[in-house]
Amino acid sequence: RKSKKRQKNFEDMVAYMDSQVGRVVAKVEQLGLEKNTLIVFVGDNGTNKAIRSRLGERVIRGGKGLLTDAGTRVPLVVGWPGVIPAGRVTDRIVDFSDFLPTVLEATGLPIPRGLDGQSFLEVARGGEGSRRSWIYVYYCPRPEKTPPRRFVRDTRFKLYGDGRFLDVVADVLEQHPITDPSADSKAAAAHSRLARALASMPGKGQSLLKFAP
Repeated sequence: RKSKKRQKNFEDMVAYMDSQVGRVVAKVEQLGLEKNTLIVFVGDNGTNKAIRSRLGERVIRGGKGLLTDAGTRVPLVVGWPGVIPAGRVTDRIVDFSDFLPTVLEATGLPIPRGLDGQSFLEVARGGEGSRRSWIYVYYCPRPEKTPPRRFVRDTRFKLYGDGRFLDVVADVLEQHPITDPSADSKAAAAHSRLARALASMPGKGQSLLKFAP
């Protein structure tokens, strides 16, 4: 606990977490409930900037608190033996608002109208399902001190609330914003679609401080 080796500590914590998840899965199987249990594993944000992780041959620096992929793109693994095929990988985009309708559908309960999220259960099962055209991220950890930051994105393009527009597939570190989207037909169409999406979402959260006694 007193070690200051942050990288080693992080790796040890990941290994411990993996062991604990394995215990949960093993217990579900021991109880004979695996064919009636949807297990979802997801991260909440990227790792600390001091941490390095490896994805295949790539070494990735953590980006916790940043709105780049290093801070907002996280693992999502779902398992349900006999329902969800093992080993399948998809490039569909998902955000946290999608979890409620997904769980409701998995349990056979009706999905209320008006939810921001949409179920990804059919996609997980191997079908096409409905394809999300964009996701919205709003980040304001200290509303009393800092203005909110937000963006909308699809699988390739990303538009920030301050107007920055990026091709995050070609520019994953977000160092070269696209200054003229009209120069490319795909970029122009994406910019128009994402601008409409951004305008449809709230630009500022409600302050909680004014309710304080």
